[in-house]
Amino acid sequence: MSFNFPESFRLDGKVAVIGGVGPTNGRHFASALSQAGASVCLIARTPAVSRPLAEELRAQGGRAFYIEADLTDPKQVDDAFARTLEACGRIDVLFNHVGSAGAIRDIIDLNLEQWRNVFAVNLDAMFLCTKAAAKIMIERGHGGSIINTGSTAGRLTLRKLTPYATAKAAVEHFTRCMASELAPHRIRVNCIRLGTFENAGPILDRFSEGFAEWWLRETPMHRWGQADEAAGAALYLASDASNYVTGAVLPVTGGMAVV
Repeated sequence: MSFNFPESFRLDGKVAVIGGVGPTNGRHFASALSQAGASVCLIARTPAVSRPLAEELRAQGGRAFYIEADLTDPKQVDDAFARTLEACGRIDVLFNHVGSAGAIRDIIDLNLEQWRNVFAVNLDAMFLCTKAAAKIMIERGHGGSIINTGSTAGRLTLRKLTPYATAKAAVEHFTRCMASELAPHRIRVNCIRLGTFENAGPILDRFSEGFAEWWLRETPMHRWGQADEAAGAALYLASDASNYVTGAVLPVTGGMAVV
């Protein structure tokens, strides 16, 4: 038996789509996949963040481009994936990274529109992108890898964050359902459950005074994650190194909500 390391982690000749980039972890996910050899397509409605990132990846020698699209809009999603397929000829990896916590408030102060917006961003977008990518992968017959972004919030009951926590719990079960449904087509579907990363303290303190301090104390590693520490998990799940892994939820949380 032989293990081709690090060749099994390479993505040369593959095309990776990242749906939703954001200002922190998304940048490191994109960089890791690009440095491993993948052509990277960034699809998001954040040109101020995504367009410069694509330019940066190209300046580093990679192949990358940006398509502006609202991933909660079926027509825009289909158009973005069609444009990616036309430009690259294939899609091998989909990273569903779009997400939003929405309004941070008690449930009695939340209206239906705010509730639905959280589910649209965290679940509708993932469903639409997964459907579009899976259809292309099935038609091409080469399989692929789909990675969803979960959250520690999906394992906890957090006051003022019920819609987000509920949506992220659903992300993990959607992952398991899709892993079962798409396995016959050699499409693997996994989830990275993200913990709290650097600069999270001010955000957590919006819940209540001292909440960030409590969160850090309850995290077994007693520190915030660094933005690049989740990139290795993304590369593993995108590459052939995880060829027999599907339906998994990989916690990158410093131990929070695991033990």
